[in-house]
Amino acid sequence: MTADPASEREHWGRTGGRGQVVLLAAGVVAVALGAMLLSYLQVAAVSTPEPAGGVESEVTAGDVRRALDRAVANASRSVPADARDDPNAVRTRFTDTLADDVSTLRAGWERGGAVVTVAANASAADAWADNRCPDGPRRQFDDCTASDGLVTQERLDEAYVVAVALDVRIETDRRTTRATFVVPVA
Repeated sequence: MTADPASEREHWGRTGGRGQVVLLAAGVVAVALGAMLLSYLQVAAVSTPEPAGGVESEVTAGDVRRALDRAVANASRSVPADARDDPNAVRTRFTDTLADDVSTLRAGWERGGAVVTVAANASAADAWADNRCPDGPRRQFDDCTASDGLVTQERLDEAYVVAVALDVRIETDRRTTRATFVVPVA
């Protein structure tokens, strides 16, 4: 049984044409993927410029304030309820936790190219204690006491830190910024 040469040619001619179309389609897909990859690499290179002066990002006073707000809230939570009867224990636990958090924050800011100094501000704490101490007809609290930047208040024979006054200095290659924050404890 011999096959008809005309039908065999017709059969292989159609198959060979399909193979060429598939090969051509694969080539088009490869070229398109290559172009997409090249475009992606170019966009990535444009959107991540080399930092100027080695500073990855500029640390602002607002950034520092938000970080200090979180650190103060954390320090407040660190004081156990059973220690509140001793104002000195409350101050010590609060300041130790705050100092640890600020040290961690400073290390991160330094890796970003900024030197941030945080120090207690006794005069701002005194002013806050005199002018903003929580009181009123329905609040039976003692007066606020300011000491070393901390404002504390006795409430039903328990000591609470109600605010912290801090001086901040932010130094980068471009500028030096100074600010004083009084962070109330929520």
